[in-house]
Amino acid sequence: MKIKINIIMIIVFSVNIAFSEDPMKSNYQKGVSSGNEISNQFSSPDKINEKIFNPLSGSGELKTVDGSKKGAVKIQAPSSKSFLKVSAFNTATGDISIIVNQDIDLDGKFDFEYHVPSLVSGVCANGFVSCTPGTFTNEKFYKWKIVDKKTSTEQVTELKEMSGCYCVNNSCNSKLFTNNIQRILRDVAGGLVSVIQKDNPQLAISSTENDSVSITFFGQEVDGVGKNIVQSNPNMYQSGTSDPQKYYELGSLPGDEEKDKQKGNDNSSYNVLMSSHQAKNPKELKSCRVDITPYIDIVDEVKTPKVDIKNTCSEILNDSDCNIYNKNACGQNGLSCVSIIKKKQDTGLTLIPQQINLDDFTFTANSNQIIYTQGSNTGVVIAGENSNFTTKYEFLCTDSDKEFNYDDSLNSTHNINESVEVNGSNVAYEAFGRSNSISMPYTENPETCEKVCKVELVVEDNEVGNNSGELVKTWDKNKTDNNNKKEYLYLACKDNICPNSEDQNVVDQCKCINKFPEAIGKLQSIKNASKDMICTQ
Repeated sequence: MKIKINIIMIIVFSVNIAFSEDPMKSNYQKGVSSGNEISNQFSSPDKINEKIFNPLSGSGELKTVDGSKKGAVKIQAPSSKSFLKVSAFNTATGDISIIVNQDIDLDGKFDFEYHVPSLVSGVCANGFVSCTPGTFTNEKFYKWKIVDKKTSTEQVTELKEMSGCYCVNNSCNSKLFTNNIQRILRDVAGGLVSVIQKDNPQLAISSTENDSVSITFFGQEVDGVGKNIVQSNPNMYQSGTSDPQKYYELGSLPGDEEKDKQKGNDNSSYNVLMSSHQAKNPKELKSCRVDITPYIDIVDEVKTPKVDIKNTCSEILNDSDCNIYNKNACGQNGLSCVSIIKKKQDTGLTLIPQQINLDDFTFTANSNQIIYTQGSNTGVVIAGENSNFTTKYEFLCTDSDKEFNYDDSLNSTHNINESVEVNGSNVAYEAFGRSNSISMPYTENPETCEKVCKVELVVEDNEVGNNSGELVKTWDKNKTDNNNKKEYLYLACKDNICPNSEDQNVVDQCKCINKFPEAIGKLQSIKNASKDMICTQ
C-alpha cells in the first residue's frame, strides 16, 4: 500500500509539473490580450472621443477598459487667460518706470492698472530700489504687496529685507536696460507673480509672452482640480501639503534632503544620473566660493576693522583646464545673489552695495572694495576684484585622463552586432573581448505586417451623365449593371478575423497584402496613355 501511494504521489506531482504554465509565456499572453482589448476599445477617432475626451470634459461617464468600473469625472479647468502684464519703459537716466495691468476676476480682461509711483533704479527678487535718478544714492527700498487682490508696494527701511538686488540705471552702465530688457522684465514680473500666488495659491501659471517692453502671464484658477477629492481632508493638494503658498517664501524646496535619501539607493535617479558618462566625462562642473567676513580686532581697547577671507577657489582659479561657467556676487552668508557671469557670458549686472553693522562700525561691500565707516571716520578694508561678502563660482573643467574613447565603443557595437546568436530565449554576444549572454522574456514571432482583408461593396453609380441625362456608356469591369458598381475596401483584421459587415463580401482573407506593384502598374499605364492623347479644338 505504501508503494502504491508513493507511485500515485509521483504521478500527481509529475502531472502538475507537466501542466504548470511558464509565467513568462502567461504574462506575454496576458499582455497580448490586454493590447487587443485596448486596440478594440480605442481603434478610431470616434471611439477615442466617446470613451476618453467626452467623459473628461464632463460629457458622459469615464469607464475602465473592461467596463467593470465607471464614474463621472472632469479634469478640465477654465481656459487660460492673461492675468498679469508688466511693462517697463526706459528714461534718459537709465532708471525705468513700470506699469502693471491685472485681471482681478480672471474674466479675460484687464480691469486694474497700477503705475509704480517711483522710478526703479535697481531690481530685486521681491521688489525694487528707487534712488536719485541716474545715481545710486538716497536709496529707498520697496517690496511688492497685494491689497484686495490688487498690486501695491510698501517701503521697507533696511536692505536686508530685500533679496537679489542689482543696479539698472546709468550709474552702473549706460546700456544695462537695453542689453538686459528681457531679464529685467522677468525679474520684476517674477517677484510680483510670487506675491500674487502667495495671496491666491489657486492661481496656476500656464505660459508667458514677451514683447520689446512687456511680459504677459497667462494662468487660471484651478479651484478643486488640483486637490484630492476626499472627505477626510478636502483641502489637501496632490503635492501632499495644504498650504503650498509657503514655498513662495524666500526659502527653498528640500532638495538636499531628497538628494541624501537617494544617495543610499544605487537605482535612484540621483545615482543613475551621477554614474552616467555625461555627468562624469569629459567635463566636470566644480563649485567654490570666496567669503569675506568683517570683524573688529580689539587690542588695548583700540578697535581696528578687519576682514577674514576664506577662499576655496585659489587652486581652481589657476587651473588652465577650468573656465568660469557661472559667477554670482552675493551678500552676507551667500544670500541676495546676482548673476555676474551666466553660462560663460557677462551679464553686465552689478550687485548693489551690501552692508554689515558691527558695534559702531558699518562695513559696505561694492564689488570693487569693502570700506568701513565709524562716525566721521572711513577707510578701505580690502580692495580688488571679488570684494563682495560672498562670491560664488562654478567652473567647467576638462579632465584629459577621463576623456571617453568613442573608438572603443564603436568597435564594441560592431562586434556585438556581428556576434549575436539567438537560441530560444537565450541571446549570446561578444563585447570587449568577453562572452556574454542574456535571457530574454518569452515572446512569439511578431507579425511582419498588420494583416488586412479585402472586401467588396456594391454601391450606386454616381458618374456624371451626358447632356441628354443618359449614363455615359463606358465599359467598367467593376460594374454589375448600369446603375451599380463595386468598390473595394481594405479592413484591419482583429485576432486574424475580418471585421466585415453584412453588405461587404470578403474577397481576400486576413493576410499581408502588398498592392504597391499594382499601384505602380496603374500609374505607368496612365503615363503611357497620356502620351497617346491628341487634343483638338
